Amino acid sequence: MMRFRVQAGADAPTTVVFEPWGEEHVLAPGDHLEIVFPSGVDDDEITMGVEYAAGSVILHQEVIATVRVWDSAGREINLV
Repeated sequence: MMRFRVQAGADAPTTVVFEPWGEEHVLAPGDHLEIVFPSGVDDDEITMGVEYAAGSVILHQEVIATVRVWDSAGREINLV
């Protein structure tokens, strides 16, 4: 399992884009998302590219696998 957090800076919102789904989620300043690749996904199959630009983070998943995302309130965000 791989788990990580994406957090917006304290001063401005951050748009997180999930590719290849094209889903976008805007984080308020200081807010975060928890991103998990569950057990059962082979570690060597998990490939995630991260691109950062002012005000945005793009997460590129190269091998389509199950990924789960929760907002800071614990609500799951469904990627289509």
